Amino acid sequence: MSAHPTTNRLLQKAIFILPAILLSALLIAASLPTLHAEEEGKNLSPQNDRGRYTMLETKDGIVRLDKRTGALSDCRNSGDGWKCTPLSEGETAYKPKGEQSAEGPSDIGKLKRENLRLKQRIADLEEQLARGDTAAPEKSLKLPSDEEVDEAITYMEKMIRKFRGAMQRLREDESGTPGTEL
Repeated sequence: MSAHPTTNRLLQKAIFILPAILLSALLIAASLPTLHAEEEGKNLSPQNDRGRYTMLETKDGIVRLDKRTGALSDCRNSGDGWKCTPLSEGETAYKPKGEQSAEGPSDIGKLKRENLRLKQRIADLEEQLARGDTAAPEKSLKLPSDEEVDEAITYMEKMIRKFRGAMQRLREDESGTPGTEL
């Protein structure tokens, strides 16, 4: 039993329209968090602080992230209740208590050494460029072979023919129908 011709046309139209509808819905959904964030920034009263903080449990207490400002606080339960103190943004904020030395955390030292090495490399390259020594880099671009180019072109031609055929069939189906059914 075959489907009604009108149903077939509607299904063919839906195949072409559905991706556009999905893309539109996706774009609208992606813009909603931005709109919400802009509204949240405008209204800063205490009643609107719901969801402002994110808490992460640690071995010694809780770390609190203020989503509005990005500030971190170390919250601990003392005998009198919970007390939150802001965490510093210096080198001491990167290591757990007891692992810091006079020169700072070892990760910071590694980063400082790498930074110096990269600065020296930049200086060497600038000096080389100033001398006019523009030796080609060791890596070079490998172009595709003629066979690979022919294969890619053949594939694209097949896709275009299939698309053109689908459009022709759609035009033929629509040629005898006045207006557009929804």
